[in-house]
Order: sequence, then C-alpha cells, then structure tokens
Amino acid sequence: MLLLGTLLLLAGPALAQEARAPKGPPARIDNVWGGFDHQPTQSEVESAERARGIAPSKQEQQRDARTVRQLYQELLGNTGAGGVGTTAG
Repeated sequence: MLLLGTLLLLAGPALAQEARAPKGPPARIDNVWGGFDHQPTQSEVESAERARGIAPSKQEQQRDARTVRQLYQELLGNTGAGGVGTTAG
C-alpha cells in the first residue's frame, strides 16, 4: 500500500504536465494548415482513384452523367413559364 501511494505521488506532477494544453495553435486543423485550404481538386481525386484502381467504370460515369442531365432537365422544366416556382400576375 505504501508503495502504491508513493508511485501515485511521484506520477501526479508528470500526469498533470501531460494534461496541459499544448503551447500555441495546432499545426493542422482538418484540411487547413499553414493558413491554406488543402481540399483536393476533382482532378486530384480522379488521379488518386485511378492509381488505386477504384475509379468508376465508363458505364458508371455514363449513368451518372445521364442522371445529372435528367435532374437538370427536371429543374429547368420546373422553373420555366407556367411551371412551379413562377408567379402569375
């Protein structure tokens, strides 16, 4: 029991020093460091996907493009004359 108490007394200051906040701001927060945003560009992501062998296939790319075109056409149709989002008057 005496040994355990002695160890706790000796370890107390060391643990307290460890628990203190580090001096100065952190070097990096999320994808911002050095004051600059390091979000990857689309081309960087595509290159990394190809390098790792996980890039979408041509069929997947074509399907996604069709979906985007369809959604775009629906959006344009909904904002046209007499469509939803317009006011009569």
